[in-house]
Formats: sequence, C-alpha cells, structure tokens
Amino acid sequence: MIENQYFSIFLKCALPFIFFFSYKKTKISTLSKWIIAVLLIFICGFRDFNVGFDTESYYDSFVTSTFLISENYEVTWTTICFFVKYLLNTDFQMVLLIYAIICILPIVLVSSRDSRLPYLSLLLYILSGYYFLSFNIIRQVAAVSFCLLSISFIAKRKYKIAALMPIVAFFFHKTAIIFVLLLLAAFLSSKLSKNIALTILILSLLVGSLFYDLMNQLISFFPIEKYQNYDCYASLKNVNFLNIFLVQAINTFWGIIIIRLVNKSDMDIYFYCFYLSLVLTNILGYNIGINRVLYLISFSAIIVIPNFILTTSVNSKIAKEKRMIANVYIFYQFVCYYYMIFLQNPSGINPN
Repeated sequence: MIENQYFSIFLKCALPFIFFFSYKKTKISTLSKWIIAVLLIFICGFRDFNVGFDTESYYDSFVTSTFLISENYEVTWTTICFFVKYLLNTDFQMVLLIYAIICILPIVLVSSRDSRLPYLSLLLYILSGYYFLSFNIIRQVAAVSFCLLSISFIAKRKYKIAALMPIVAFFFHKTAIIFVLLLLAAFLSSKLSKNIALTILILSLLVGSLFYDLMNQLISFFPIEKYQNYDCYASLKNVNFLNIFLVQAINTFWGIIIIRLVNKSDMDIYFYCFYLSLVLTNILGYNIGINRVLYLISFSAIIVIPNFILTTSVNSKIAKEKRMIANVYIFYQFVCYYYMIFLQNPSGINPN
C-alpha cells in the first residue's frame, strides 16, 4: 500500500519523465508496454484508502456491506465487492486493484494499437490528469475505458464488438448510456466543413461562459433523480469561473490549430469525438458533476494529438509547424500537470 505522501508525489513527478525520453518511438515493444501498464496499475491499485475523493465512501460501502442493498451502485460494483469480500475473503485493496486494471489496461492497449506515438499518448494520459481520475471516480472511469475501446473498434470497422462495449460500460456506470448519443453527435459533426466547425467551437466558448447558470437550471429538469436538485447543488459549489474559462480558451486555441492543419484523410472517429468533446466542454465545463459525462469521449485526445503530430505532409512548412506546436503543447501540459499536483490538486490524489 502506497501510504507515504512523499513517495506518492515522487512517483507522480517521475512518471512523465519516463515517457518523455522515449515518446518519439513509433512502436512500443511488448515488454515496454507491460512494464508501463504494471507501473500505472501498481500506483493506482495499491494506494491508501484515503487517496481520492470517492475512495473513502467506496471503502465504507465495502466494510459495511451497503453495496448489497444500495441502489446507487451498478451490478459490477456489487459483484466485485461481493467476490472480494465473501469469496476471496480479502480486504478493500483488492477491489482497488481490480478497478485499476479495468480502468488502465484498456487505455494502454488502445494507445499501443491506435496511436502513432504510443509513448506520447501515455504521457498525455498522465499529464492531462486522465490517469488520476482512476484514483477518484473509479466506476465512471471503468465505463470510460470500455467506451474508448468502442471508439477503437469503430475506427477498425469492427462494429459488432464496438456495439458491445457501451453495453459493458453501462454495467460499470449508468452514465455510459449517453455515450451512444455522443457518438451520434460526433458522426453528425463529420458532415461539417472546417469553417463551420471552427465557428461552432468558438461560439461554444462564449455560450458556456455566458449561460452556465441557465444550464444549471435546465439540468434540474433531467428525468434522473440524481439531478432533480442540481441547481441547488451547483450553487453550493465554488466554481473558479476565471480559471475554467482560461483553460477552455487555451484548449479551444489548440483545437483551432489542429482543425486548421489536420488532413481530411486523418479525420476519423477519434478526431470527431475529440472535436465534440471540445465543444461540449466549453458549454458544460462550468457545470459541476455533469462535465464528467464528457470523459466518455474526451479521452480520444490522447490518440488524436499524437496522430496529428506525426501525420505526413507534402508541405514542409506545415510539418515544421506541427513539430513546433507539439513541443509547445507538451510543455503546456507539463506546466498544467505540476501546477495541479503542487498547488491545486483538484483530483484529490494526494493523501490529506
């Protein structure tokens, strides 16, 4: 169990550098892939029970066996907890380890299979904070991992398996039902011209910042019990409006650059999910809790950005511009990553 706070911080600080010195490799060997997977799973699966916002409540449900009677948990959570507690007769650490495997392993597999720069994909997976979501909202991230697998199978035209993945994801977290609607929206966005897509992206930044109060009120009308009092719940949260707006503005800037330079032939399902996630994040990024749904498609960024960087171009000026963008983007992610760890720590990944 990783109980020492300084050891935990050291590992999180060291991880990006492990990938930084090897991200230019275009192929990831089987040995390296499994070493990375084991390392990421170990850090997540053997953390202390007070690491992560939701971990303590999950631990309480395991100890008190309320997972057997509560309607708030999906069948997978109940089954895994029952299996670990009553059949394996072991402690909650095994539950965390199982979920760490479920959350992280699909990410590693998709990165090694679909990314042209697998090491860079895994580096961005860490720097963007996606990895640390596995320390907090573990049920939802498990669902997200299967949704990413679905996108991967769609990209490879294996539609039957792709259709099965959202069903599996739904049994890990009910919000996965929205993934089908998001996929449909991503497909519709593929019909947009670049100019219209860029216009919608810019307008979404303005809509989200000007009408987030209205969005909070509208969410209260959703036919889901959890969100019936959402307006009151959101009003109690201290939303750092300026911080969110600046981050979204920067991400919109990156999105504009990528849309402008990307080749039409490289606009696959990953790209359209990435584009849709930018638009919806601009609109819903201020709405606490609801914005988590967008993780169902926003993980596509760790595939889109490395593939965008490595795409070949007959125009050497554009190719040079892409390399410059890559360096600036990675530096930006490094700065955000260490700022999050040492100053903000919004994901609750360090012990109190």
